[in-house]
Amino acid sequence: MGKHYQAVLPKIRELSLLNASQALLGWDQEVMMPKAAAADRGDIMAAQAGVVHEKMTDPKLGEMLKAAKEETDLNPYEQANIRETLRSHEKALKIPQALITELTKLTSQATHVWADARGKSDFPLFAPWLEKILKLSKQIAEHVGYAKVPYDALLDEYDPGATVESVSQVLMPIRDALHDIVAKIAAAPKKPNKSILERHYDIASQEKVSRELVKLIGFKLDEGRLDISTHPFCSGTGIHDVRLTTRYMENWLPSATHGAIHEAGHGIYEQGLNHDYAYTPAGDAAWMSVHESQSRFWENTICRSHAFWEFYFPKLQTHFPDALMNVGLDDFYGAINFVEPSLIRVEADEVTYGLHIIIRFEIEKALFDGSIKVTDLPAIWNQKVKDLLGIAVPNDKHGVLQDVHWSFGGFGYFQTYLMGNLYAAQWNHYMRKDLPVDDHLRKGDCLPIRTWLNEKIHREGRCFRARDLVKHVTGEGLNPNYFVTYLKEKFGPIYNVVL
Repeated sequence: MGKHYQAVLPKIRELSLLNASQALLGWDQEVMMPKAAAADRGDIMAAQAGVVHEKMTDPKLGEMLKAAKEETDLNPYEQANIRETLRSHEKALKIPQALITELTKLTSQATHVWADARGKSDFPLFAPWLEKILKLSKQIAEHVGYAKVPYDALLDEYDPGATVESVSQVLMPIRDALHDIVAKIAAAPKKPNKSILERHYDIASQEKVSRELVKLIGFKLDEGRLDISTHPFCSGTGIHDVRLTTRYMENWLPSATHGAIHEAGHGIYEQGLNHDYAYTPAGDAAWMSVHESQSRFWENTICRSHAFWEFYFPKLQTHFPDALMNVGLDDFYGAINFVEPSLIRVEADEVTYGLHIIIRFEIEKALFDGSIKVTDLPAIWNQKVKDLLGIAVPNDKHGVLQDVHWSFGGFGYFQTYLMGNLYAAQWNHYMRKDLPVDDHLRKGDCLPIRTWLNEKIHREGRCFRARDLVKHVTGEGLNPNYFVTYLKEKFGPIYNVVL
């Protein structure tokens, strides 16, 4: 460890600790804060964002980072700390502090406006706020710079190096493959009975089951929490404080169970990061496509597998005897893997889910190139859902207002969900070369699976960017064919159709 690295490390950690406190304020805002406090909380978060920006743009920090970068005795984790902090420093220098504080205050308040508008199914209530968020986001893109189009700058924020061109090259062929699979499943003679999941499921029992499930797959509840929010998410302040939320619906069981599992996948990643480099980039997750690969892997690849429910389904029946005691395992397995175009992304099945993401990706591209306006969004959204999913959108709540992301300025985030599916399928393919995954699941033993992820992915932190990490772990670059093959091999037998 070089002397310049040792000198700058406390500053790197201070920045991470300040960001952790911002995350805690954000969690409280969504879970505990009184609605009347929204404006005050916006001021608080804006002030703190200003402090972080001031420290991140300190010229002395830049000098120290550049000096440390020249040292030749740094290990890969130390190199990552310098590289990623220097990247953040140089990007922050391009953005005026006033713009950062203005956007932070605006999005803090807009999140509550969005929740109100969603509840009332009233897009015009949220539209003026979204107009302002979009305007400021475009200004940030111009300050930061981009490869070809402004939207590139937003994509790069969630996956460094991602551009409209590179993402489109992956997603557009997947769009065609998914559309073909959905069409063949729709024409299949065999259909699972999804009404099993629409029976009455007591909320208190759902809470117990959700806690059992996240613990079963390896989330440490003594180092985390599970609460309720309008839109499920994972947050927290560090490895030993990881916070999940889910939501409960009396007549749709997967909202709670698989919502909790999805967020626990994020949480397991956070808890599995390298403890030796906590509160530094090397102890942080490798950007959002990798993060989403973990949530999608646990939610779908593991917890929608037959082997998993061979172990847990009898236990689930004891929690919901009236709804499930006369249901067979194969019928339940078919129900949780029912494929049908639907309105709500977070409730969508594995196959149609990707089409939801493509809709959002295409809309965001259009917002940033100016070909559509915020006021056009409900009509554009409804038409794209009709074209790609074949269903009519009844109202804004079930359409353009369903996701929280735009209210916090999360433009560029959505594509990471589908990219995460692609990474998850590739992790799954190679994990099964090393582990008898289904044998472990039939015994309710998820520890070997979690350990494989810890060792191969989680502890690498930000030593690698997403596309470099997949090559490091699997020996090849990102290969979308693993995802398409996985879907065909899984859903063909369920629907008794050749995909």
